[in-house]
Amino acid sequence: MALNFPASPTLNQIYTVGDQSWKWDGTAWIALSGAEESVPVYIGTLPPAYAEAGYLWWDSDNGQLFVRYQGAWIAATVPPTSSILDSDAVIDAIVSELTLYASQAAAVAGGVPSGGLYKVAGSGVGAIRVVV
Repeated sequence: MALNFPASPTLNQIYTVGDQSWKWDGTAWIALSGAEESVPVYIGTLPPAYAEAGYLWWDSDNGQLFVRYQGAWIAATVPPTSSILDSDAVIDAIVSELTLYASQAAAVAGGVPSGGLYKVAGSGVGAIRVVV
């Protein structure tokens, strides 16, 4: 079944088809799983323009993960000590270790702990999510 997302969504708009819902975060439609929301991981040299508490940002220049908390980006990891960082290689290594799951519920059932990362299967777009 093809999905026809609204062309001009408003921030935090919910779109539902059958028993699956998605929420517009200002940039992308994020799959919701029951009362639990999948949190996106943004990858780039700058943080996303819009982010809610709990969103993640991988600083691809510095190889550091940040979490959005109380309106600020807080370092969730220590930056690498190497002066030379191949961020594409680091990201590829992280992504290659993640398992594909159809939903957050499936990831939890598969043993991914709270705060753990997994790849979203069948989304048509490669996506990484964190279990919340």
